[in-house]
Amino acid sequence: MRLFIALLLPEKIKEELAQNANDLSKYCSKGNFGRPENYHLTLKFLGETTEQQLPLLSQAIQEAAAGTTAFSLQLADWGTFPRGNQHIIWRALAKPYDELMLLFTKLETALYRAGWAKEQRPLKPHITLARQAVFTKPRGPIVIPQQALAFSAQQLALMESCRLDGQLTYIPLTVARLQNLQN
Repeated sequence: MRLFIALLLPEKIKEELAQNANDLSKYCSKGNFGRPENYHLTLKFLGETTEQQLPLLSQAIQEAAAGTTAFSLQLADWGTFPRGNQHIIWRALAKPYDELMLLFTKLETALYRAGWAKEQRPLKPHITLARQAVFTKPRGPIVIPQQALAFSAQQLALMESCRLDGQLTYIPLTVARLQNLQN
């Protein structure tokens, strides 16, 4: 099973991201643009994992979410990670995102206690819109309308990445709710 841990996104944010992806696709000769239902904010990529490890992972997610209050995040500008002549296109989060970093630290600690290695690279929070994108124009003149929408991070999930009917699909296996802001 190919697994990762992510924050789930509200529908209004997925709609904004889908519009961003559609606008950006007009500047690309090719690219693998993600489906809106797959949009998420990855906190930890686990890779190939056995089914026997699922209870430990679920427990770590619950532990990280416990005592964590839902917090606000805001979408920022889009950007790319170059891969030769191809790009991964993403939408960033506006700083500061201190609560996100605290949740990430709690998650890393819980996973470490469960036997997983700590991440060696710093977290660069982003939401992937496309992979293997090839721009028809340089990035400079590309302007797309985008809203700096704020949203509440409320659900941490263990996700499985698989192909269903030939389509990349992300399936939540365990979902832990962060505490309500009013509590």
